[in-house]
Amino acid sequence: FFFLMIRRPPRSTQSRSSAASDVYKRQVVDPLLTPIPTYVGQSYKTTPLLLIPPDSGYFMQTRRDQSNLKFSLLSCQKNEITVHENGQIYTSHEKGKASVLIEDIINESDIEIIDILVTGVYSIIVEYSYKVMNLAVNSSIQANVVLQDSLGRSFPHKLQNVKLSLHTSNPKIIEAHIIDGYILEIKSKQNGIPT
Repeated sequence: FFFLMIRRPPRSTQSRSSAASDVYKRQVVDPLLTPIPTYVGQSYKTTPLLLIPPDSGYFMQTRRDQSNLKFSLLSCQKNEITVHENGQIYTSHEKGKASVLIEDIINESDIEIIDILVTGVYSIIVEYSYKVMNLAVNSSIQANVVLQDSLGRSFPHKLQNVKLSLHTSNPKIIEAHIIDGYILEIKSKQNGIPT
């Protein structure tokens, strides 16, 4: 799921009924690549919040040329978030909500508001982890690691200052690594049951 950049139609003198109908005639310009969190295994459920853990960072990437966009803090409860004009977000140790405004510098009518929730990580999910049970000797598999809050909503990948570490109980049987902070790679070395 992605946020969309919306361009409003030009304003002109209109009757009340035609002005009201303009609300339903907005033109989609370009989708932003800012992910909306979903629920693992239930991607049809969405939430309008972008989740970021406390004491971390996230760079909001878009499909557009970042040099034409300006990011600014629209509202904030307790100074839990700092936003740089280039889209870099940093969170403090405080939890809470904030809103970020994304403006197109060239076409000022293109704006997007993204609501952010600074909340803690409650669980870590490895997608399709059952595939590891059928892993052949001397082969490997990769799976996404998804961080979730207490309601099962997912955090975006590539969070900054969030370090995942792992420990294999039997390194003679499998070897495991975290790649790019959110991909788990498991390599089997010999027969056995890892725990």
